[in-house]
Order: sequence, then structure tokens, then C-alpha cells
Amino acid sequence: MKESKTYISDTVLSFNVTKEGATKHTHVSFTPLTLRGSMLTTDDARLQDAIERHRLYRSGCIKLSSAVPIEEKSVIPHVSAAPADAAASYGDTTFAGVVDEDRQPQETVLTFSSVVEGKDYIAETYGVSRTKLRTRADIEKAGEAHGVKIVWEK
Repeated sequence: MKESKTYISDTVLSFNVTKEGATKHTHVSFTPLTLRGSMLTTDDARLQDAIERHRLYRSGCIKLSSAVPIEEKSVIPHVSAAPADAAASYGDTTFAGVVDEDRQPQETVLTFSSVVEGKDYIAETYGVSRTKLRTRADIEKAGEAHGVKIVWEK
């Protein structure tokens, strides 16, 4: 089972690692955090192994913050008894049959009173770098990427 691991450091890091079985180096850049330090989240097992073999990890400069198992989801569309040549669209995928209205994705709507409040929520909940969330438009775009609609209080 795959794991998504988050690594943290008290400083902003950028270094090279060699993945197991690879002949080339991979450049690793941690994302800076607002107050101090940096973080990196990855689900690449070979990259995780390379980071954990690196001297910065062994010396304690890089620490494992969290490891979350990722369940691989298989998408099985719900198909009604309509003829096979009838096609209904669901997002970017087309399925044979008709998709029930109940199966449409529900959009989450979040309301924020300030940019700081929205930035903090998106950064903490979805791991988006705060440096990429400078304006309301940036926050709305990041929210849309995670299936969340952002509404601003007047």
C-alpha cells in the first residue's frame, strides 16, 4: 500500500538525492512555510527511501512529520438499464448509460471574511504553500483545485 509522507525541516532545504536503481540525481526542494522552516510531501516510495538515506535525514535536520496510507481507488461508474449506445458525461469521463443525479459530485462551499483566514485554511487543510496564496483569486483557484468553492463575506 502506498504512503504519503510529509517531511519537515527548521530551515529551507534544497538538495540532490539518488533514487535506488537510478543513475541520475533527483533535485529535492522543500516548500518554505510562512513563519519558518519548510516541508515536503511525497507519495513516491523511491524518493522517500532516498530522502531517508540522505545525511540530512540521518543527522536530524529533516524529520518525518506524518505518514498517511493512500488507498488506491477504483472508479466503477453507476450505469442504468439504458441502451449501451447512450452516453452520459460525468466530469472528464464518458460512460455508457445514464448517470444518476445522486452521483454528481457535491461542491463544498467555504466562507471566509479575510484573505488571511482563507490562506490559513487552504494551506493547513490541503498543504498548499502560503507563498502561492497571495490574493483572493489565488485562494479561490487553489480551492477549486481541491473541489472547494470559496465565498468571501462582504
